[in-house]
Amino acid sequence: MLKTTILGSSQPPVAVTGTRRGLSIQGMGGIGKSVLAAALARDSAVRQAFADGVYWVSLGQEPNVLSLQTELARELGDKTPDFSDVSGGKKFLTELLAPQRCFVVLDDIWDEQHLRAFDVLGDQGQMLVTTRDSSLVTGIGAVEHSLNLLSPDQARVLLARWTGCGVTELPTEADKIARECGYLPLALAMAGAMLKKSRRWESVLQRLQRADLDKIRQQFPDYDYPDLLKMLQVSVDALEPELQERYLDFAVFPEDARIPEAVLQTLWAPVGLDELDVVDILDDLVAKSLLRRDDQENLFLHDLQYDYIGKQVKDLPGLHQRWLDAYKEKCGQGWASCPQDGYFFGQLTRHLKEAGQVDQLRSLLFDYDWLRAQLTANGINGLLADYDWLTDDKLLQLLQSTLRLSAHVLATKPQQLNQRLWGHLRDREQPEFSTLLTEGAAQQPSLWLQPQQANLTAPDGALLRTFEGHSGEVMSVALSEDGRHALSGSYDKTMKLWDVTTGEALRTFEGHSGGVRSVALSEDGRHALSGSEDKTMKLWDVTTGEALRTFEGHSGWVRSVALSEDGRHALSGSSDNTMKLWDVTTGEALRTFEGHSGWVGSVALSEDGRHALSGSSDNTIKLWDLTTDNCLATFCGDHSFYACDLSADGVTIVAGDQAGTVHFFSVITPEP
Repeated sequence: MLKTTILGSSQPPVAVTGTRRGLSIQGMGGIGKSVLAAALARDSAVRQAFADGVYWVSLGQEPNVLSLQTELARELGDKTPDFSDVSGGKKFLTELLAPQRCFVVLDDIWDEQHLRAFDVLGDQGQMLVTTRDSSLVTGIGAVEHSLNLLSPDQARVLLARWTGCGVTELPTEADKIARECGYLPLALAMAGAMLKKSRRWESVLQRLQRADLDKIRQQFPDYDYPDLLKMLQVSVDALEPELQERYLDFAVFPEDARIPEAVLQTLWAPVGLDELDVVDILDDLVAKSLLRRDDQENLFLHDLQYDYIGKQVKDLPGLHQRWLDAYKEKCGQGWASCPQDGYFFGQLTRHLKEAGQVDQLRSLLFDYDWLRAQLTANGINGLLADYDWLTDDKLLQLLQSTLRLSAHVLATKPQQLNQRLWGHLRDREQPEFSTLLTEGAAQQPSLWLQPQQANLTAPDGALLRTFEGHSGEVMSVALSEDGRHALSGSYDKTMKLWDVTTGEALRTFEGHSGGVRSVALSEDGRHALSGSEDKTMKLWDVTTGEALRTFEGHSGWVRSVALSEDGRHALSGSSDNTMKLWDVTTGEALRTFEGHSGWVGSVALSEDGRHALSGSSDNTIKLWDLTTDNCLATFCGDHSFYACDLSADGVTIVAGDQAGTVHFFSVITPEP
């Protein structure tokens, strides 16, 4: 069914889900979502159908989304991806993948924002999402396929395959073992791996029955299926002491990490293991279904296996220190001199933080050699991510802001690191910055121009974030009441909803045939209004992106829009020199306000909904009574008015004109 859906080019993305949340969702961690996804990704018919490539992205609960976007961009052939935040990464990947017929697996999604960061495929691409939470995939219109527990007969078949027995040859203990494993595929695979060599069915059954369920429930109170963890406990306890110790070493790695064999060779060299010993250990753990290999021969654990061994390690900071000590043996000239093994440069800062080596981590992030080496190894996004480990250090955050401001240059020209640092930080007096700049200057291989004062944007200035995504000029913006979202309207005929914290474009609203000149958000954030050069105004559902209603009636561009606080009425100003009041529910134009001799470029509503303002190219601002259509007052200037608003108490008008002047007018109410 899944394969047929994937190969049908007209079908929406497919989601393999794994908990009982949402409609028709059955399953949980360990049910086999990733195994099924991997089988589909390796299928010859799937690979043939998606000639431009099959790509796998593993996320987990706390992924570094920016680094994963960068890694995917590199897999797509772009060695120097030019983006420095998640929003830019999504735009970049969309441009790369839009024309491609490719298949992308997003494995182990826990957060809708992570999913949307990779919702980048064009009409010819297909996406397969694995998740425990079905509600995460409803927004992308995914076809849901739920995985359930195996039936007793299916469990027998799986045990037979793992042990090499015929189904009819299985002993009576097989059914009891399947029941003790909760009919979970991963638990049955581990049981089958134990039985493949020993065939001690009674012994394995007794181990399962004696497993310490109370201890497991205490360690994993939120997991509803302890049978899997019970089998995992039995499998780990059955390992020889030295092999068990090596298996618990995997707790040092981040969840969902793909670990090259070279990393284990480095970690285990101090305990006397050579390359052949490492290969034997890894082969043994894979054969026991305690470890897995991907197509690139990298090692990884199921997230529940990772969680389990993490609970068994008593001194996790000490384990991270062992990792650091092992790598120091290979980095004779300092951390920046370490060889690139596909893991080290991406994870050193994490291991320093987890080992409690905060001072060493801080020194590293001010080390010019490290900055340069990390730029070479993982690009600007990898370097920026290093600073997220010490977010309470103001100087380090200032350095991160410095690098982010130059990210568009360093992404493609890392050799300009020294010049960019000098341009941003030349006037800073802190010794950390002075040392950094001195180190950079000393490593310049040729003649260069050293600025005598800072000549680039200050990293602690007013600019916080740039939102990129529109292909045309941005004509209007609006901010939600809670400050979490922003809305933008553009000449590219679209409107976009943004996450203010991350800079990610959450949704694009398409439907206008002309540029979007003005936007507004309802007070509850559920609806948006847009005015366009196509002479219409549209009301949108912010959650779904659906256009709920189109307002037609103007004979010229709709240049400005506003929504009343109760969301019942809308106001529009147009190039036809009029302003209109609309009923939002019916789409009916309730009133037309005439009086301007030029286009109406700005409109505003009073808080009580009784009065309106209009600013025009006839150099006037007009105050209107919405109940009588009367113009109550006209305020004159020398230039076209592009913006206007009314204070909350209705006493003061503020307006901006074409000459760049801001005007304040007082509303004088005549005495009775």
